[in-house]
Amino acid sequence: NKLTVALTSAALDTVDQMFGELTTIDTKDPLNIGGTHLFVGPKNYANANTLINTQYLANGGTNPYFGRYKVVKCPRFKGTYDDYWAVADLSKALKPFILKMLEEITLASVTGQDTTIGFMRDEEWFGAQGRYNVGYYAPQLMIGSAL
Repeated sequence: NKLTVALTSAALDTVDQMFGELTTIDTKDPLNIGGTHLFVGPKNYANANTLINTQYLANGGTNPYFGRYKVVKCPRFKGTYDDYWAVADLSKALKPFILKMLEEITLASVTGQDTTIGFMRDEEWFGAQGRYNVGYYAPQLMIGSAL
């Protein structure tokens, strides 16, 4: 589910076609998957908003992608990854990624009353600790492009 093209209306057409071609393992039934969210970095954010939130094209025709996706700005798509973009179907109960909490988040604090130095300096320290992991779960629900 990986492309190597810039974010254009032709690229979104390709993504729609790829989603439409996905079938069950026996190839008898379509998966009925379509994109709901478009993830872009700060560099592609203006272009994505133009592609998705402009109702009419420059030639006066109707934009077929108007309101089709929710545009999500991903600040981690920067530097080497600033041209990356992805379309995901987040409308289903299954998601492309899974988050596994290995250890619940716990909070801790040291207030001025708990330690002599904290009392003398009038300091309070707070912290949080937890463990988790993220992995692919249903990668067929996401199609992305990396230039």
